[in-house]
Amino acid sequence: MTARDLATLSQRIVTEFPEYYPMFKEKKFTFNDISQTNRNPLLYSMSSADGLKTGHTEKGGYGLVASAVQKDRRLVLVLNGLKSNRARAREGERLLNYGFRNFSVYSLFKAGDVVDSANVWLGVDGKVPLIIKDDVVLSLNRQDRRKMKVKIIYDGPIPAPVVKGQPIATLEISARDMKPVTLPLVAGADIAKLGGVARLKAAFNYLLMGSAGSE
Repeated sequence: MTARDLATLSQRIVTEFPEYYPMFKEKKFTFNDISQTNRNPLLYSMSSADGLKTGHTEKGGYGLVASAVQKDRRLVLVLNGLKSNRARAREGERLLNYGFRNFSVYSLFKAGDVVDSANVWLGVDGKVPLIIKDDVVLSLNRQDRRKMKVKIIYDGPIPAPVVKGQPIATLEISARDMKPVTLPLVAGADIAKLGGVARLKAAFNYLLMGSAGSE
C-alpha cells in the first residue's frame, strides 16, 4: 500500500464513516478490562489533531497517518521512514503546521459554471457554452496558485447538431508538484444544424472568413 493509498483511505474514513471517526482521537480505550493508550503523538501536542494511526516496522521505520482540522479545513498527512517515535512526532507536527500555514483551498469553479465556449460547425449558433458539471476545489501552495495553468482541450469546431449535456471538451488544471487534474466539459445548450441553403452559405463564409456557424 502506497502513501497515496493511505491518504485516500483516510479521506474515505473521514467522509464516509463520520459516526466512527471520533474513535480515532480517543487517547485511551478500555475493552474487556484492558486499557490501551493511543500512540498518535499529535493528539497530545496539537489541539487540532484528531487521528489517525501510527505504525512501525524494522524495514519501514516509524510511520504516521495523521489528520487535523483548523478553521474548517482538514489536512491528511502520511509519512514513513522516521528513525524514532520522537522524530515521527516532531516531523508530523512540523508538516501539518507547514500545510496549514502555506496552503489554501481555492474554489475555481462551481457546478454549472460556463468555463468558455467552443466553435460549432454548421450550427444555427456559431458557438456553444462549455459547462463544468461539478464543483472544482483544489488545495494549493499559495505561490503555486499564481502559476497555475488552466487549459481547455477539444477537437473543433464541433459539428452540429449539438445536444445539451453532450461531452465536448476537457478542462485541464496543472500546477507545480501536482498531477494535472482533468475534468469533462459539456455543452450548455442545444445547437441545431443549419438547413441546406444556410449550410452552403456558412461553408462559403468559412472559406472566406473562417466562420462555420450562423452569425
